[in-house]
Amino acid sequence: MSEKTLGKRIRKRIAAAAAAAMILAALSAFQSAPNQDITMPVEKNNTENIETGNAEQAETTKIRMLFGDVEIDAVLDNSETSRAFTELLPLTLDMRRYADREYYAAIDQLPETGETIPDYENGDVTYYAAGRSLAIFFGNADKFTQDGLIRMGTVISDLSLFDQMNDSVTVTIEIDESEELVRTYDFSEFTNIEITGIDPESLTDEELAILYTQARYCQAMTDADIDTMRKLV
Repeated sequence: MSEKTLGKRIRKRIAAAAAAAMILAALSAFQSAPNQDITMPVEKNNTENIETGNAEQAETTKIRMLFGDVEIDAVLDNSETSRAFTELLPLTLDMRRYADREYYAAIDQLPETGETIPDYENGDVTYYAAGRSLAIFFGNADKFTQDGLIRMGTVISDLSLFDQMNDSVTVTIEIDESEELVRTYDFSEFTNIEITGIDPESLTDEELAILYTQARYCQAMTDADIDTMRKLV
């Protein structure tokens, strides 16, 4: 394994762990002091940015993506890029699978003012500016790199749903206008992650989505580190 690949994995794990720690601390504060106004620090790609006082509240948009008969849910941020994308919805695309890591399709050109990222994470919903394409990443973030991406949001459905899809699939994307999305988050699947100091059953759906996403990232990064150590020993 090259030093570049190993360094990438380590940087991803540190970033994910730091983000998870910050969100867990914020959620713990929310649970211990429910009557106090708080600000919860979250990453731009998480499902909600909670602000108090007179500050402007960053909105998010939930979308539904129908890959044939399989429903995938995601949450988009409030960047100009994401807002321009939602204006195209509903949208039907013929998307192609690439390298067991993403589905992509050409779309209308979008503003390039959103969150530019140096590489993708599993679950990223992105705009690839150079190819004017929508790219939805679901796997192999530890094996591949991809620059030139603008992150618009995050998939909040189980990424294993992508395993059953064909190489080419017709996808309908629409805004989810339902008042409430009820999901089940199974944290027992994360064998390398222990969540302490907070009761997941007391959290809202948005807070659970944030916690689940960060736990999934940390699990993926620790799995990658374990594989690396096995190869080195």
